[in-house]
Amino acid sequence: MVVTGTRVILSQASFAPTPRSETVLEGVDAKAEPGRITVVVGANAVGKTTMLRSVAGLLRLRSGRIVLEGDDGVSVEAHRLPPRARAARIALLSQRVRLPAGFGVEESVEMGRHALPRNPRRVRDAIERFALGDLRFRSVETLSVGQQQRVGLARTLAQHEPGGVMLLDEPFAALDLRETARAVAVLRGVAAAGGTVLASVHDLGLAARFGEDVWLLDRGRLVAAGEVAEVLNRPRLEEVFGSEAIALAGLAGGVSEAFE
Repeated sequence: MVVTGTRVILSQASFAPTPRSETVLEGVDAKAEPGRITVVVGANAVGKTTMLRSVAGLLRLRSGRIVLEGDDGVSVEAHRLPPRARAARIALLSQRVRLPAGFGVEESVEMGRHALPRNPRRVRDAIERFALGDLRFRSVETLSVGQQQRVGLARTLAQHEPGGVMLLDEPFAALDLRETARAVAVLRGVAAAGGTVLASVHDLGLAARFGEDVWLLDRGRLVAAGEVAEVLNRPRLEEVFGSEAIALAGLAGGVSEAFE
């Protein structure tokens, strides 16, 4: 049962991948709401990964604030949370899934609970939801890249606590169409149960199908934030990606129209 929801609020947030790096995104104001899926889209190297890692509290902002606000109105900055409290509030899937060598699938999924109380039922459920039951005793080194991605997703799901935030950096990378559909269904279930899902998605068509809200990034700024159908229209897509790229992708009418 969902205890509370968590709203992610960015206020004039400016991001840099390291303390000595140039700022990649400036002055971002946006919200990710509980019970909804928010997708982050933009060109390569626009700052999507840096943003997600900052929301997770792993990187410090250059300026501004990111707060997690509960239904009770109490707000906290993620980087100020102790590790265990942060793990209970935020589950992060990195763009490059890292699975330690020498462990089996089930053990790797269990690692999602390493900073939290053990919960074998949740671990089993995560394994089943990503159809990893037949692989659970396989060593992760023997898996394909797509299978390893599913293990990473299952590990993130096992960590996710009701009402918390799930951050996903390119969660569908290396997945085939069937497994992508499975992952989309699972993550929609997380949102339907009150979780806040914030994910970077490279494929615009998939982003439009998967997301309900979208943050569109371009050249160091947040171009627009809102519902997918309102934001991913032809003028904005051409501004960010160019008319030739949109036509090549078969999205000349805009994502919201092309995927109705």
